[in-house]
Amino acid sequence: MLRISGINVLGVLLGGISVWLLGFLWYGIAFDRLWRSEMGYTEEMVSAALQPGLFFAGGCLISLSLAFAQAAAMKAFGATDWRSALRLGAWIGVFIGLPMAGFGLVYQIEHSWTLFALHGGYNILLFVL
Repeated sequence: MLRISGINVLGVLLGGISVWLLGFLWYGIAFDRLWRSEMGYTEEMVSAALQPGLFFAGGCLISLSLAFAQAAAMKAFGATDWRSALRLGAWIGVFIGLPMAGFGLVYQIEHSWTLFALHGGYNILLFVL
């Protein structure tokens, strides 16, 4: 199995793709209308602004970066089985991902608890996945 700095490359690829797909399901299907409504976007605005190459490549690159960073954290903290990996992912999601979602709540002009819950929930699931 190919490893870089002791990190399983296949695991990172699968993790990154999983996170990317989760984002599509979360924002593109399950909470699409809620997200657009809270952001003040219409379907036409989103369609007009969509740049498919940037959208897909950028999202995939970000997802792969997060997967690699989490794999490095798992290695550093000795998460060697699925239980310890799940526990570490939950900790990262709650104590890093959720506070990151809080920036929007604090710094956006329109303070939206709904967006905070939407982004925070996604961030927690992202790191658990």
